[in-house]
Amino acid sequence: MGAFAGFTSFVSHTGGPPFQIYVLPQRLQPALYAGTSAFFFAIVNTAKLVPYFFLGQLSLHNLQLSAALAPIGMLGVLVGVFLVRRISAKHFYRIAYWLVFALALKLIWDSLSVLLA
Repeated sequence: MGAFAGFTSFVSHTGGPPFQIYVLPQRLQPALYAGTSAFFFAIVNTAKLVPYFFLGQLSLHNLQLSAALAPIGMLGVLVGVFLVRRISAKHFYRIAYWLVFALALKLIWDSLSVLLA
């Protein structure tokens, strides 16, 4: 599932669902789950830099935009830490499964709209 998550993350930025399929059933503590997710995607996204450079998708504009949005990302991390420390594991996983379900519906919708167009 890790290789599949890495591949789909590279091809279509949809590495989350394969990762979730593997990690959610393990019922990790919410903080460990969040840390594992952050660490996994930090590695995957770092590994994508070289291929993206050679594909011509890594430009100065993209890097400037990423730098400009970094403070918003840091704010998201702080909000996530705040929430993970205050939510029960039961509610954490209930929310996670509903969000994965919503994401699955979105991906199916996107695929069908392309196929039927």
